[in-house]
Amino acid sequence: MAVRDDLLAIERRLWSGGPSEYRGSLDTQCLIAFTEMAGVTGREDIAAQADPERWRDVDIKVEGFLQPTEAIAILTYRARATHTDGIPYEARVSSGYVKRSGGWKLMFHQQMRLHGPGAAAARKRSMSRAEDQIRGVLDDFALALRDKNAAAAIALLADDAVVFDLAPPLAMGPGDTHDPAPLQQWFDTWQGPLASEGRDLDVEVSGDVAYAYCLRHLTGTKRDGKDVDL
Repeated sequence: MAVRDDLLAIERRLWSGGPSEYRGSLDTQCLIAFTEMAGVTGREDIAAQADPERWRDVDIKVEGFLQPTEAIAILTYRARATHTDGIPYEARVSSGYVKRSGGWKLMFHQQMRLHGPGAAAARKRSMSRAEDQIRGVLDDFALALRDKNAAAAIALLADDAVVFDLAPPLAMGPGDTHDPAPLQQWFDTWQGPLASEGRDLDVEVSGDVAYAYCLRHLTGTKRDGKDVDL
C-alpha cells in the first residue's frame, strides 16, 4: 500500500497546491479529461493555471488502486470540496502515474462531476455510451450465432457468467459456459448460417450494472433438412 499512499499524498498536494507543486508532480505532458474539455496538455500550461486558493475543505476517499507494472499506477477516489466562491463540488477522480527517475509523475487525470451543473448531462452521455457498447455486444453475439462460432460467442461472456437456457441442464455455471465444446456440438446440428434477430430491445444502465431484454427470432435449417422458426 506504500505506492497508493504516496500517490494519495501527491493528489492532496495538487488539490491545495500552486504552480510549484504542479511542476514537481506532473509528467512532461498530461492527458486530462473534464466534463467541459479533454486533451493532452503540457506541464507548464497546467501549472500556470494552478491556484492554491481555489479549493478548501477537501475530503478524499479512495475507491480503487491498480499497479499493473512497477512503473505504472492508477488511483481512483471520490473527492468533495468547496470552491472559493462557496459552491460545493463532488467528483469521481481517476489519476494515472508513471514512475520516472525523479519519482511518480502524473500523466493522466480525469474528473467526473457527480452533482451540480453539468453532472446530469455527463451521466446521460456516459449511460448512452454504455448502452451503445451493450448493443454492440449483442450484435456480436448474433454474428457468432450466424457463423456458428462457439469460441466467438463465449469470448463475449464475463468470467463469472451463469447461463439459463431451455435445453438441459437449464442452468450452467462459469465452468460450463466457458467450455466451447457443447455449444459447438449444438452448432454442428445445423446446416448453413443461423439467423438471430432481436426485437424490442431495452437496455437499462445504472453505474457499473446493466441489463438488457428483448424478443429474439431464431431461424435455420437442421442437418436433417427440417426448417426451424423460433
